[in-house]
Amino acid sequence: MAFLDDDDEWLPGKLSAQLRRFEESPEAIVVGTAMVVDDGENRHVRLVPSEELDHEAFLRNRNPGLHSSSLMFRREVLQGELGLIDEELPRSYGEDYDILLRASELGLVTVVNEPLVRVLWNGQSYYFGQWAAYAEALQYLLTKHPDFATIPAALGRIEAQIAFALAASGQGRDARTWAKRALAHNPKQIKAVLAVAISWRMVTPQTITKVVQKFGRGI
Repeated sequence: MAFLDDDDEWLPGKLSAQLRRFEESPEAIVVGTAMVVDDGENRHVRLVPSEELDHEAFLRNRNPGLHSSSLMFRREVLQGELGLIDEELPRSYGEDYDILLRASELGLVTVVNEPLVRVLWNGQSYYFGQWAAYAEALQYLLTKHPDFATIPAALGRIEAQIAFALAASGQGRDARTWAKRALAHNPKQIKAVLAVAISWRMVTPQTITKVVQKFGRGI
């Protein structure tokens, strides 16, 4: 069973490459691919750091090169022990990350590290700019996946994202509280510093978003 967002495109050879990987790795329950980000002006190839990802890898990093439109699951696992998308997630934001966290607890997540999905990234996404929803959903994920707390750097990463989203939605005081937590757990979290800057109106979230998107990145 494969996922495809309505604004993305599978490239030739994607499904056959994933089916071969399932044959080569019978223990795998999810197979993804790398992607090409298309912002309307430039295309950026985004590979995944490793072809095999365990639960700790997903706690430490969302591994954003592994896009939801690249994912293929064993049907019996998705409809059985793993379960489907969590419909309780606020605004359904982060459902792909949640299912990867759950899947990696059960078994192997592997990647065909070739850009076989084209992802349109020019601000048309349903979620684009819904900062308050981002913050709410990320707090939900922290509660749902307490394993984040076992790795301070991983916890700090999520806390920094929450801080940034709160700052971008105009909740400056709460943003600074989350930023303080993030930096306590991971002093290298740039997003936490940026959240503080946004909360004091030293820079706008739109400016930061435009800069990172030029490099095929997201907040």
